[in-house]
Amino acid sequence: MLLHRIWDPKLAQASYLIGCTEAQEALVIDPNRDVDQYLALAASLQLRVAHVTETHIHADFCSGARELAARAKAKLYLSDEGGDDWRYAFAASDGAILLHDGDRFTVGNISVQALHTPGHTPEHLTFLVTDGAAATEPIAAVTGDFVFVGDVGRPDLLERAAGVGGSAWAAAFGERPPAVIHSFSGPVDYAQAVLDLGLAISFSGLVFRRGEEPSRDVASFVPPERLLVETDSPFLAPPGAPRSRNEPEWVRVTAAWVADARAVDPEALGPDLVGAYDRTFPRSRPRL
Repeated sequence: MLLHRIWDPKLAQASYLIGCTEAQEALVIDPNRDVDQYLALAASLQLRVAHVTETHIHADFCSGARELAARAKAKLYLSDEGGDDWRYAFAASDGAILLHDGDRFTVGNISVQALHTPGHTPEHLTFLVTDGAAATEPIAAVTGDFVFVGDVGRPDLLERAAGVGGSAWAAAFGERPPAVIHSFSGPVDYAQAVLDLGLAISFSGLVFRRGEEPSRDVASFVPPERLLVETDSPFLAPPGAPRSRNEPEWVRVTAAWVADARAVDPEALGPDLVGAYDRTFPRSRPRL
């Protein structure tokens, strides 16, 4: 496998040529509009540009992926992730091969796997590269503007430059709330501000001790994917509960209170609470 990094200092932009000497084929990732340089480099290595792709839709320079694929008569691979607003308008007319999370293609003996890595942009892909002639596991990852050496790509550009509200939180965290307001006991406007920040709201036994009515109003409208029920210390227990830590019965009592506030059956609320917990804390679920 051959690997060449093509750096444009004026654009502060990197492209990559990955080649299989046995098949005499090359893949170019994130080419800019100066496509002659890639064709010349491939020719000097006795390779043919047979595959072209890019990690994401670029806004800071003009992509050369479309032109290079046409000039080289190469296969063009483009992301089909990110939803309707983040698809390539020319993909169908150019006969592009659309990539989804986990899809693979080969460059001779080299395997390339696409991973959907939203963050910098919603449709962003990272490419895992495996040199089949020497390895069975990936030896490199082409990450575009998702992560860098010692740094991460900015998830806030869409919100600041294009006015796409909430995109920074969504890009950075997806469905997972970045933080939780524990033991919530406040008015509706406070709760709305918390939700507007993308945070989750967690109720505990504290709601039985103070602020029950305002909290009941909040419990009635929090989206189920942002709603948690927890207890983590003795003073949060409902009145009359034993004062020991992490008693599962407290969670059940509080969950029943939340279900009553939402006018739903507690058994129907259970799957929503479990789903919200798994999204917020994907590595651990308590035993109840």
